[in-house]
Amino acid sequence: MDSTLREFLRQGNTVISNLVLKNYKKLGMTDTEFILYLQLNSYLQKGETFPELENIAKSLQISVNDVYTQLHNLIEKKY
Repeated sequence: MDSTLREFLRQGNTVISNLVLKNYKKLGMTDTEFILYLQLNSYLQKGETFPELENIAKSLQISVNDVYTQLHNLIEKKY
């Protein structure tokens, strides 16, 4: 099996509600908040409830401070 395909299968999938996907703007989320939400959901579905902010920042290509700010925004919006 090709190594790229093997890695793809190893990484797994993240399940998200189509309702959230289609309406995140109506729910008051910015694009960045939504992508952070997806990242957090991905970690949660893998059983990791407290991912390192540094790992999320690296995936999103933003600073740890920006991750913290966006996370704080989601908490204030009660997501």
